[in-house]
Amino acid sequence: MVHTLSNPDSKFLVITSLIGTDKSIVLEQTKELQPPVPPQGNPEYQTFLHNFVHSPANVMSTIASFLQRTAEWDITSPNNFQNYLNSYNGAPFIRGYSSGISDSKTEYNSVHSLLSGVYLIANVPTSRQNDEYGLKEWLDGDFEDTPKTLHIITQNLQATGGNLLLLFTQSNFIISYFCRRNTSTINRLNPTYKLSGNITIATVTISGAYYFEDNGAQFLPLGFVNVTDWIKKASTPPIQPQS
Repeated sequence: MVHTLSNPDSKFLVITSLIGTDKSIVLEQTKELQPPVPPQGNPEYQTFLHNFVHSPANVMSTIASFLQRTAEWDITSPNNFQNYLNSYNGAPFIRGYSSGISDSKTEYNSVHSLLSGVYLIANVPTSRQNDEYGLKEWLDGDFEDTPKTLHIITQNLQATGGNLLLLFTQSNFIISYFCRRNTSTINRLNPTYKLSGNITIATVTISGAYYFEDNGAQFLPLGFVNVTDWIKKASTPPIQPQS
């Protein structure tokens, strides 16, 4: 892959999200788990530890942050991402991870519909699709002679029915621009955007809540990072609107 900073016709994004029917419960638990961790011996430490082991999603964000640091994946490029993914083996994961690869080829008639298709294929949650990464401006105009490449990694922590699942999607897109001309005039017709690429999906099944109640304390020394901080630190920063 081409690093975004060295090629204006290539972009690389990482989008990390919390999804699922238990999302509001997890966010409520996070309010009780704000860094820093009280030192051991402090009366507040046992309260913090109790809240930690009873919030598997926040244990999971702590583990994910630790694995990312250990693999030295800094989210500005795909370098070391596979090492990071390979580290999801053993406790607290039930089966490690399973994965699959698929190809996609689709055409769109507007930037809006193109981005909707990209987000759908890349498993970007609806709640994150309004974040601004400059893609609309990047895709604006004629790039018929220079197809663009877009690489997206999504990390979705799904909390549903008391269960946790991590869904990783790595999408590598090539976007080509075509604009047919009306043979009777010099006017251009509406452009067509051709999207092609390959998508790799990996899922990690996470142990149930009882596991964390019994074993969660061992993960706190890894360096506590709650879910909301993990989402922010493990995502490409959106472009802030100009005032």
